[in-house]
Amino acid sequence: MTTNDGQSAASKLIAEGHNFLRQGKLADAVKSFETVIRTDQESAKAWAGLGSAHLKANNLPAARTAFAKSLRRDQSDWRVIHDYGRVLLKLDDIDGAVRTLTQAVTLNPSSESAWCDLGTAQMAAGALGDAEYSLRYAVSINKTFAIAYHNLANCVREQGRIDDALRGYRRALHSDPDFAAAAAARASTLSDAGRVDEALRELDTFIEQHPDNVECHQRKGLILLRAGHLKDGFREYEWRLTPTPDGVPVRPFSQPRWQRERDAGKRVLIWLEQGVGDEILSLSMAGSVLADTGPSLIECDPRLAPLVARSFKDVTVLPRSDPPHPQTKTADVVCPIWSGGEIYRSDFDSFPRHAGYLQADPARAAALREQYAAMANGRKIIGLSWSSGGLNGRAKTPPLDAWKPILQRQDIFVVSLQYAAAPEDVTALSAMAQHPVYVDQSIDQVSNIDDAAAQIAAMDGTLTVSNTAAHLAGALGGPVATLVPSGLGGFWYWFRKRADSPWYPSMTLCRQAEPGDWTAAMARAADWLESGVHAAQPLP
Repeated sequence: MTTNDGQSAASKLIAEGHNFLRQGKLADAVKSFETVIRTDQESAKAWAGLGSAHLKANNLPAARTAFAKSLRRDQSDWRVIHDYGRVLLKLDDIDGAVRTLTQAVTLNPSSESAWCDLGTAQMAAGALGDAEYSLRYAVSINKTFAIAYHNLANCVREQGRIDDALRGYRRALHSDPDFAAAAAARASTLSDAGRVDEALRELDTFIEQHPDNVECHQRKGLILLRAGHLKDGFREYEWRLTPTPDGVPVRPFSQPRWQRERDAGKRVLIWLEQGVGDEILSLSMAGSVLADTGPSLIECDPRLAPLVARSFKDVTVLPRSDPPHPQTKTADVVCPIWSGGEIYRSDFDSFPRHAGYLQADPARAAALREQYAAMANGRKIIGLSWSSGGLNGRAKTPPLDAWKPILQRQDIFVVSLQYAAAPEDVTALSAMAQHPVYVDQSIDQVSNIDDAAAQIAAMDGTLTVSNTAAHLAGALGGPVATLVPSGLGGFWYWFRKRADSPWYPSMTLCRQAEPGDWTAAMARAADWLESGVHAAQPLP
């Protein structure tokens, strides 16, 4: 085969691969591009095509590798750079995504989709001003770009500009009346602003036209729950278990779903859902479910397994794995834990009073208590967690200087409960404090939750933002004050206006008066420290 013949064959295979991509025949596309690469490792176009096929198949690590190899050979095609940036964004390589997408818009400043993706990456990086500029540029190029309007609304919502956000979601829905994410986000924003009835009316209108839309049904459930309409809210929240590409992962169990009346006394597999904090919270219902079952099993995050096993002694605890642990097959029926809400938490009177349903390692907690008491010298030992990550983390996290009135108190010894505490945060908080914030390097709050529970059990009280530490402290039954935002980030399970938590009887809720203003919440926390926490006894 001559060189020209080889080039011609490669070109045909690349064209064939792109044709397969258009037809959705992704495996065939991969074969075409890989055939070229086997004979020509330097073909940037073949590597780029292979990256596109893997991206469409959502095989993101393979897509990243293929695009990177294409760009090492040729950086002139802005489309490849853009796709590479999208992959990095999906893989949470935020800094890499921002750099790559900036390169894409520099090469082609007229691409509204590249500007939109750049704005999304900048928002993930916390650069909200830059993100707003990029997203506004996207909609200036294409005034019917629904996704850009939606992302722009998300961006200004995070900045506290509720009216601008509501207008942005409206523009997105005007451009695409079937845009469920925009309808759901607009309803959540209305709910955050206290306009609950309006939020539910708009969702109901959308659901009438899209009766099977999972996202809007689920969002309606969360809005109802936050408003205290528990039975209706939990019923609507069952939509979370309807499989969708972006929905709550549903565990691959073949057994039928547990039903209380039908399955009394049967062996039930309870599987916990949706992140460590939610798993801890939902365990408050496990005892109610277990009272209606035979010998049963609980599947949970592996990090929670030792704590759950100690606390629920007559239950087999299985760390979650893929595929699931073989013992899961011994259950007769399965129960996603939040499906117990409609049965066992249908109104606020159904919440049991308890002194804690999780039990920390007593020996570890006692050793830590002795260590901290010796350092506290009679002051109250207060565990502090000051930052929240994940969904709406910025809205849940006060600026560091907001803690100053607390930290300047003479009567407290502050121990960091903050997971992955940034050294600069510790330095800044200690500079405000009468006594430096103590960081116990023997505790890893991220990977060793059993140790984190023992540390919290060693406290006189826990002061925290809305994060895993709040749930651990409440579930252990110790005194805890939780700072809760009034709008964005005020999760449904903190409900509205309450100063207490029905989930955790030992918890005081310190609420913002207005979004972004933590003054009232900190004042409430100071009152809690004054009246709700007693000082440690000094060692003899």
